[in-house]
Amino acid sequence: IYVGDTGGNIWRVDMSVDDRSQWGAYKFASLGSDINGDGQKDLSEANKINDRRFFHRPDFVRSRLKTDTSNIFDAVVVGSGDRANPQDTDIGATPVNHLYMIKDMQTISTAFDYTNTTGCEVVPVIADGALPPPPCTMKISNLSNLTSNCLADSSISCADNSVGNLSADGKNTENGWYIELVDANRESGGSTSSDGEKSLSTPLTLGGIVFYTTYLPVDPDEVIGCGPAEGSGLVYALDLHNGGAAIDFDISSGTFGSPDKVDRVLDLGAGIPADVVPLGGGRILLPGGKVLDTPVKGSWRTYWYEKD
Repeated sequence: IYVGDTGGNIWRVDMSVDDRSQWGAYKFASLGSDINGDGQKDLSEANKINDRRFFHRPDFVRSRLKTDTSNIFDAVVVGSGDRANPQDTDIGATPVNHLYMIKDMQTISTAFDYTNTTGCEVVPVIADGALPPPPCTMKISNLSNLTSNCLADSSISCADNSVGNLSADGKNTENGWYIELVDANRESGGSTSSDGEKSLSTPLTLGGIVFYTTYLPVDPDEVIGCGPAEGSGLVYALDLHNGGAAIDFDISSGTFGSPDKVDRVLDLGAGIPADVVPLGGGRILLPGGKVLDTPVKGSWRTYWYEKD
């Protein structure tokens, strides 16, 4: 079980055996104001940019690399955003929210020794019959920043296969990736500062494509008239492995083979968007009622039996 909290943490809960005394939870990822992963939130003015929060459950799916089928992991996908303050647009003080895909290589539910204090960075000496300590907590510094990379910017070369110049199969994103929610995702040449965009729903993973919806509030200095400032909803369609555009939403930017960050995102219109809903047959229902055909192959009924 994975669950996020309003401190920007994601917890993993293991209930692998009948003995409840061996059930437990550990901090799988620390992605908010607890930037050191030590359980202490840094609430200073300078650290407001890291005040990321999770109000909605993560999605997770079993996956493996396209070019290395032995590399199996659980992909935990989630977006950050303060649901209690959706209209926040205070540039500089507003957190830069992120869309995440984090790899959990521990794909089997396991009992851990939660009292082990040897430190996860040190290979522990485990006595016969003893339980291992839980894995290290993931931090943002462990993830690849794919806000701008060769699969989202045609001016960057993928040739050297480094983290900055991402390989198409995502093999060099060892622990996962994140994308910053900034203006540059929506406008070519846009700002890399936060303008209040935030994820306020649970993502949907379908056939290797992750659909995240986000909310972009209206800048209060741009509100005209006495009506409510609704803001607008957006949907991102990202490749699970490399964060690139899985669907080309911006046909004005050229062919799909010439990538641009704006290819990844579609404007949904006014209001805070809900979750994307799967309809089967490779189709999804977007917030607002539009049905979208995706490149995902349709599903079909199958049967199985368990052999003793």
